[in-house]
Amino acid sequence: KVRKEVLEEYSDDSSEFNMEYLPVTIQDYVNKAAEGTMVSPTMVLMSLMTTLSTYVGHKSHFMFFEPMRSNIWSLVFAGSGAGKSTALAKGSELLGVHDSEIKKEIKEKSWELPNLKADQKNLLLDQIKSIEASLLKYSNRITYDAFYELLSRKKNGGAFIVDEFSTFLHNFDSSTNKGFKSELTSMYNAYYKDSKSTVGKGYLPVENPYISIAGVSTEEFVGDLLSPKDVKTGFLARFLLFKLPHEDVIPPALPPDGRPFNSTYEFAKMKMVVDKIMEIEGDTQMRLSEHASVDYRDAHDLFYETKFQETDPSVKSLMDAFCKRWPANIIKLAMILQWVEEPGSDEISNESMQGAISIVSHAANSTINLYRGSLGGSRDERARGAILKFIALEGGKTTWGKILRFKPLKEIYGEDPSTKEYQSVFEFLDESNRINVTKEGKKADWIISLSEVL
Repeated sequence: KVRKEVLEEYSDDSSEFNMEYLPVTIQDYVNKAAEGTMVSPTMVLMSLMTTLSTYVGHKSHFMFFEPMRSNIWSLVFAGSGAGKSTALAKGSELLGVHDSEIKKEIKEKSWELPNLKADQKNLLLDQIKSIEASLLKYSNRITYDAFYELLSRKKNGGAFIVDEFSTFLHNFDSSTNKGFKSELTSMYNAYYKDSKSTVGKGYLPVENPYISIAGVSTEEFVGDLLSPKDVKTGFLARFLLFKLPHEDVIPPALPPDGRPFNSTYEFAKMKMVVDKIMEIEGDTQMRLSEHASVDYRDAHDLFYETKFQETDPSVKSLMDAFCKRWPANIIKLAMILQWVEEPGSDEISNESMQGAISIVSHAANSTINLYRGSLGGSRDERARGAILKFIALEGGKTTWGKILRFKPLKEIYGEDPSTKEYQSVFEFLDESNRINVTKEGKKADWIISLSEVL
C-alpha cells in the first residue's frame, strides 16, 4: 500500500505529443527529422512552430481584446542525452534558408573594414548593422543593451532558439543585463512600445517587437533558476511547457545511411510553405470560422473548469496565471497552422483550431504535472522525492550500497552529490517517518525501506 502511494505521489505522466490533428506537412517534416534517431518529435515540433511563427511575423494579427501576433514561447524539459541540440537544430533549420545569405553578406562586408578610413568605416558599420537587423535568429548570449539596439532597427520578427535554457536564464542575472527578464516579458506583447536614451546611441525607440522563443533543458538545471514567482510575475506563464518521458532505450550506434535532412522531400515541402509566406505583403487580420469559434470557447472554458477543480492550493494559484495565457496561445498556434495549410488566409478553420487546442492541452497537462513534481519544490524536496521513488521502484526495500551505486540524486544536483548529502536526505526522511533504516552489518548492507505510516 505504501509503495503504491509513493509511486502515485511521484508518478511521471509525461508523454510525447500526438500530432494526429496537425497538418500532414508538419507531421511529415517532424517524423522525417526524428526518423532513425533518439530525437524527440515534441522538441522538433516546437522548434518548427517557433520557426514558422518567425516567418509569419508581422504579416498577420488577430483582434484578441487588443491586436495579437502569433509569436510562440515554449520550453521543453527532457533528460540528459535526449538530443536536445539536434532536435532544435532540425526544427529551426528553415531559419538558415533566410539567414545564411545575410550572414554571408555581413562577413564579406566585414572583411573590408580594416582597409577603410574612420569615416568610411563608421558608414560601413552602419550598413552592416542595418543588414544584421534583418536576421531572423537572435544570438542567445546577447546583452540587454545590444538586444534593445537591435530591436530598434528591426522591421521583421526574430527568434531565440535556446539549446540550454539554464544558460539563457543565467544571462539575465549578470550585472550588464539587469532588467532584461522583465523587459523581455513586456515584449511578449508584439504591440509593445518603449524607448530608452543612451550616451552613445541617443534615443532608441522600440515599436511592435516580434519575439519567439524555443528552449529546451533538463528539469534539474532549470529547477533552481525558475521559481513559482517566475510564473506569477508572468515570465514563465507565457511559455508553453512540455515534459518528455525518460526513455530507457539503447540509442543507435551509428546514424542511418541516407541523404541530409535538408535535401529530403519533407524539408522541401515545408520550405515551399515558408517561401509562400515570405511572398505575402501587408498585415492580414485573421478571424475564426463559426465552427472554430465554438471549439475555442469550449477549450477556454475547460481550462478554467480544471483550475477550479484543482485541490492543491499552490498548483491552483499557478494555474491561474497559465489559464490567462493558454487561450491566447491557442489562437496564436491556430494562426500559424492555418497559414501552413493556406498561406495568406484570413479565416482560421475548425481543423487548424483543433490542432492548436491539441498542442496547448498537452502543454497544460505537462505544466500541471511539472508543478506537482520537479518544479513544485526546492532541490531538497525533489531529492527526497527521488529517493522515495527509487525505493518504491525497488519493491519498497533496498540497500544503502545499491542507492549509492545507482545514484538517484545525480540528475537533481546536476552531478552525483557526496555521501554526506545522501546521508542528509536519509536523515530527514527517517526523522519524518517516511523510511526505516535497519543498520545491520556493513553500511553498504543497511536496509532502507518505506515506512508503513505515511
